[in-house]
Amino acid sequence: MSRQGKFSPETEAKASLLSVLFKKKMLNANAAIINELPLYKFSRRVDIALIDKKIIFFEIKSKSDKLTRLEGQAKAFSYYCDKLIILCAKKHVQNVLKTAPKCSGIWQLNDDLSISVVRVGKESKLADKEKLIDLVNLDELRSILRTNGIKASGKRRKHAVLLAKEIPLTRLRKYILDILRQRHSKFSQKLISAFSKNKKIKASDVLALRRRELGRVRSNTKRVDGPTVDDVYLSQLATQSGGELFGKFPHSGTKRKTKV
Repeated sequence: MSRQGKFSPETEAKASLLSVLFKKKMLNANAAIINELPLYKFSRRVDIALIDKKIIFFEIKSKSDKLTRLEGQAKAFSYYCDKLIILCAKKHVQNVLKTAPKCSGIWQLNDDLSISVVRVGKESKLADKEKLIDLVNLDELRSILRTNGIKASGKRRKHAVLLAKEIPLTRLRKYILDILRQRHSKFSQKLISAFSKNKKIKASDVLALRRRELGRVRSNTKRVDGPTVDDVYLSQLATQSGGELFGKFPHSGTKRKTKV
């Protein structure tokens, strides 16, 4: 928040996005929201991840953002989700249409903070077992192995990953999505409570929820690095990761707008 008491453009954009997700019934009691999900060993962060039966990533480019990193971000994020949606300020739309992958959805954040759909985009179900496995930490991965009657000997994540890749894709994906929903259920339930009370998510809700989570973790942690809920949570998990919490970086006309 600025000295003038105004919220940052990104915080306002997140609040508008979350309100729309509730109204479209994309966010419900069975789904989870992850605020700034780290990928590629914390080198990249997804602004908002929606986890239900699908994995949907939202990358936000507010009016104060530049688009210099968007092409690389969009390409990287698309490896880890079923669908990528870019929410951008009106002034960015034309450049985003040129830069973003053709399969990605593009939503426009209007000056009044309403959201319009510029391009729906296409879903492509994440079927890469290694990318799915990258979304969980080592302890969670070992839990999946135990549930499937697989004994994981040794401490290295690499060995556990090889064993997990033997699990049928449908079953593996279900376990991983369940773990992600459970891990972030408290944050999501607080959002549901805020929406039920006000029929929308306010920028102050986004900040308040983040601060409460940070305060809870700080009471049990000597030092906290990073500005977000998930940074803190995953910093604690880093010591459990066997030296590798997330995977490596993989090698590698204007549309009609519809209000949502």
